[in-house]
Amino acid sequence: MNYKLLASDIDGTLIRRDQTVSPAVREAIDKLKRAGKRFTLATGRPVGGVSRYLDLVSPDTPVISHNGATILCPDSGRLVYQRLMEPESVLRLVELGREAGALMIVWSLDEMYSSEVSGQIEEYSRRNGEPLHLLQDPVPLAKRGVNKVLWLDEPVKIAADGAALTREPVEETCFCTSTPHILEFMHREVSKGEGLRKVCEYCGVDVSASIAAGDQLNDLAMLEAAGLGVAMGNAHEDVKRRAGFVTDTNEEDGLARVIEKYML
Repeated sequence: MNYKLLASDIDGTLIRRDQTVSPAVREAIDKLKRAGKRFTLATGRPVGGVSRYLDLVSPDTPVISHNGATILCPDSGRLVYQRLMEPESVLRLVELGREAGALMIVWSLDEMYSSEVSGQIEEYSRRNGEPLHLLQDPVPLAKRGVNKVLWLDEPVKIAADGAALTREPVEETCFCTSTPHILEFMHREVSKGEGLRKVCEYCGVDVSASIAAGDQLNDLAMLEAAGLGVAMGNAHEDVKRRAGFVTDTNEEDGLARVIEKYML
């Protein structure tokens, strides 16, 4: 298969634990682009949280952020797609999150609002490159527009909350885990898989000619939508089982191996 586009998750896939891209991965991406193929990012991060990696993205190629809720071309600033949550859904999730005792983050048009300030929240804010605002009244934010809502808690509690929400879902929403500590809620039409389809359509590439690489459960829809879904060696076991190929870990230049094997 002549694969023409590679969409990569960031955390645990493109970058190492120190938040950097290895020289080998950078070199492989450069070769891919010189071969006339496209590279882009697909992440749960907000737009601002991907800024330090945008030099890797091919020209006029959209980036998938907020798990697919926002898709834009970073070089032109053109908004390709945005699907915000229904205000009633946002307010219900905030209410349920408070009842569950979870830390909460509300992303409103790429601004970050948190239910409280903690070390975990401050680290999340630094990693995403966005200042932290305190969530007080969620009503104005819900009316203004919300990309996604996050609950943060211990993995056992997150798993239990996810199971409960599967039985009694909040209308017009979907959710996934981006790490064992985080539940991410978006509009029900949003996923990285739908985002990949929109990026391919924009670029004139059949989705069957795309590769998607990731490591967490929020990447599954994208891996299944792509012509080839690749799990990192450090991926969640469910992601590995459902991927078409398992590469090396993000610390071992796994993404470079994918590019060399399938795109050059």
